[in-house]
Amino acid sequence: MEKRVRLTREEAKARTRRALLDAAAAVFSEHGFHGASIDMVAEAAGYTKGAVYAHFANKDELYLALLDEHLSAEGPPPIGLLEGGAAIDAIAAQIEETLPQELERMRDWGRLTYEFVLHAMRDDGVRARLAERFHRACDDYAGSLERRAVARGESSPSDLRQRAVALMAFENGLSLLGFIAPELLEGGVYSATLARLLER
Repeated sequence: MEKRVRLTREEAKARTRRALLDAAAAVFSEHGFHGASIDMVAEAAGYTKGAVYAHFANKDELYLALLDEHLSAEGPPPIGLLEGGAAIDAIAAQIEETLPQELERMRDWGRLTYEFVLHAMRDDGVRARLAERFHRACDDYAGSLERRAVARGESSPSDLRQRAVALMAFENGLSLLGFIAPELLEGGVYSATLARLLER
């Protein structure tokens, strides 16, 4: 008989938190942010509602924790090309080739995110928490652009922050168009716009 390993208190808490986040991702995907409930998440994870509240103050915190994981995850392959100093054409060609599949893969997350953005626009407290994540994401974009400059033997652009904001807005706007009207992204739109954002 296999000996059962006893988890430490912290390991047990981490396992419970992981199960709750996985359940929240599934429930949000199926029902949307507003259609989901703490009860649904608890049931899907196999825990009580009290267990959810022991880890997360409310449904907003569940989404924000998922967003934190999303932002800290390794970026798609084109990010590596960008930071490595590859030519814009090479970056754009890879993105345009995989864009339909990437948009489909991200469809559920996109729906959830745009729903949460509308929710945050109606609640100043939630908006401030989401704004913190936007600033962090912008820092990540700026870091990528700075690493690109180093890889190309160039100095960082003086308008690094503005370029980071523009690139972040472009990528998020691109996904919105792709979810609703993907035909607007045909004909090299991505590469042409990326070139304007990255040109020195």
